[in-house]
Amino acid sequence: MKSYNLAFKIILRRKRKNGMSILVALLIVTTLVTLASVVLKISSDEIDISMHDMHSMQAYYAAESGLLHAKTVISNDSNFSGTLFGTIENELNEKSEQPFYKTNVIRTNAGEGVIISNGSYMDVKRKLCVKIKSFVSCSFEKPSELYTED
Repeated sequence: MKSYNLAFKIILRRKRKNGMSILVALLIVTTLVTLASVVLKISSDEIDISMHDMHSMQAYYAAESGLLHAKTVISNDSNFSGTLFGTIENELNEKSEQPFYKTNVIRTNAGEGVIISNGSYMDVKRKLCVKIKSFVSCSFEKPSELYTED
């Protein structure tokens, strides 16, 4: 009878060890899957941030192009006042995926004014402003960025 009890205890120990190793393996796999999920989430967030930065720069360049377009028009026609539209590319479609600008040339006092250029790309907007010292001599101040909540 003793040998039977001893054999039974050995079998129970082996079963407990097998159960424990499965539990440890499951815990390790769960930890690795959680760690992989965290790394994927961080990578995904970094990609989103990089894409937003790229879209923001494209919108800035579009606004800058609007300023240059307005300066060129003013240098050719010192009486110009109004709105200019365009893209960095040749296509003039505000809903396209091309960086788009809308630029307003506003006359204020005698011979002075302001250029406000709105750049847009993939739902990211940037706004630049330039004070016009003189329409006749095409004298402009350095551009500054205007921050708006859209």
